[in-house]
Amino acid sequence: MDILIGRDLKKANPNLSLGVIDAEVIVEKGTKKLWKKINAFIEMKIASLSLEELRRDPEIVAIRETYRKLGKEPSRYRGSSEALLRRIIQGKGLV
Repeated sequence: MDILIGRDLKKANPNLSLGVIDAEVIVEKGTKKLWKKINAFIEMKIASLSLEELRRDPEIVAIRETYRKLGKEPSRYRGSSEALLRRIIQGKGLV
């Protein structure tokens, strides 16, 4: 499998690196044990992270800067990691 990073994206963020997982998975209904872990993670993030701290996170800053350099408004087009963490911090959960 060949994965190429477009020139515009590479120019916007020369330090960008991507990871890919190629795997066969079996989708099953969530278990109580899995949701217990997910909810524990959510509670930890709510207790330890504010929206202001999220805005200063180096990885979030890098994503937002890359979006800006590509002509996208990062408040309108958020990276998935930022969007998920914002939902958690705001108490909206994952679903």
